[in-house]
Amino acid sequence: NTFNFNIYNSMIVKGLLEITIGIESLGKLGLSIIYKAVIASCFLAFGGFSVHMQVISQISGTKINYKYFFIGRIYQMILSGIITYFICLLFY
Repeated sequence: NTFNFNIYNSMIVKGLLEITIGIESLGKLGLSIIYKAVIASCFLAFGGFSVHMQVISQISGTKINYKYFFIGRIYQMILSGIITYFICLLFY
C-alpha cells in the first residue's frame, strides 16, 4: 500500500521476494496461460530473494563468491523463460 503498485508490478515484486506468493498472485491475473507459464518459470528459476539470503548466510565465511551464484540465477531465469515460451508454443 505504501508504493501504490498496480497489480502487475505488485505480482513482480511478490515473485522476486517469495516464489509461492508471487505465483499465487500471478494465477489471479487475467493473462494468457503461455505468459503465466513463462513468468512462473522465471520466478522458479530465480528462487526469490528469501532463498538468496539463505544462500548468503550459508556461504558466509567460505571462499565461495555469491556474485557468481546471483549471475547464474539471472541467466537461468532468462533461459528458463525462453525455453518455456517455445515449449508452450509447441503445445498450445
